[in-house]
Order: sequence, then structure tokens, then C-alpha cells
Amino acid sequence: MVSYFSTRGHKDPLSFEDVILSGVAPDKGLYLPDSITLENLTYLTQEDLSYEDFVKTIFIALDKASAPYVEGLSLYPGFDGSPEPKLIEVDDTTLVMELFHGPTKSFKDYALQPLGAIA
Repeated sequence: MVSYFSTRGHKDPLSFEDVILSGVAPDKGLYLPDSITLENLTYLTQEDLSYEDFVKTIFIALDKASAPYVEGLSLYPGFDGSPEPKLIEVDDTTLVMELFHGPTKSFKDYALQPLGAIA
């Protein structure tokens, strides 16, 4: 089982469930796993992989204990249509990614909506 620790040195290890439910460490740090083994990430290079499946694969690759929480869930409820980030070509050398299609119209929806769905 993977344990999680705060980036600010809080030493009490937590489980995946505890980290999802607590959000931020007591010392206001972010949680990181004690080790990262990213096996089977070749799956992420598939061109037909949806953004939501991409996110689920990362959760499961970081911690197998997350699989029952993320498989079968809709991680991006409240998005305007598909949560796929849209790339807009401004000119020949500039692309802009639209990250404002979530419920709060903020780029942060892409990072935080999966946590709300899992919790």
C-alpha cells in the first residue's frame, strides 16, 4: 500500500482515502506518495485515449488502491460538454488551450473536479 506524506515535512503517513478526504495536510503542505512507480504508462500514449481516461490511468498508476474509487466514475461532472481540453490555433506558431469549460469557468476545475467526484 502506498503511503502519503506532506511536502512540508509532516511525518504521519496517510492512505489514499485519508488524503482525498483531507485535501490539504495539517501543515498546509501538499500530499505526495512515498514512492512513485509508473508502470504501464505506455497506455497514456494511445491517441484515442480520452482526457478522463488519461486522468484515471494516472490515479491508478500512482496508487492501485485508487482503482475502486475512480473506475466507473464521471470525474468531470458539470463541464460544458466533454472535458477534453480544446486547442485553438491562433496563428501558425501559437496554440491556446481552453481550460474554462468547467463549472467554475477556471483552469483549476481540471485539477480539482476529479477529487470532488472521488470524495
